[in-house]
Amino acid sequence: MIFFPWKDEFSVGSREMDAQHHMLVDIINRLYCAMDQKKEKQNLNSILDELMKYAQTHFGSEESLMDRSRYPNLLEHKARHVGFSKDVLARRAMLSDGKSVSALELVYWLKDWLSIHILREDKSYAPYLSALDSGVRQ
Repeated sequence: MIFFPWKDEFSVGSREMDAQHHMLVDIINRLYCAMDQKKEKQNLNSILDELMKYAQTHFGSEESLMDRSRYPNLLEHKARHVGFSKDVLARRAMLSDGKSVSALELVYWLKDWLSIHILREDKSYAPYLSALDSGVRQ
């Protein structure tokens, strides 16, 4: 069973960004599987570390594309990426310390955040990437 299935509606029209988004979905699915199989906390933390590392790589790539395409909401988008990173790190710390965040709550939050972010925030830069690909300035 796949916890977080990839949907065609997540496509932003960029092979690179779509592949990176797909990888983030895959990492969240692996986190869910590890949690579902009651893997030890160390394994969950390792997958969360991988998610954070990959998210940073993705955010850098995405922000670079948005900058090159002159996306007007780049600063707001970057702020959302920073907020995500801070939230994940805080939740990871709480999970590691055995505090009030459960692994299940965490994977649902990650799924919701990424889905909403792609569908609302990332989709808004798609026309600018198309213009960049075609050489048209916005």
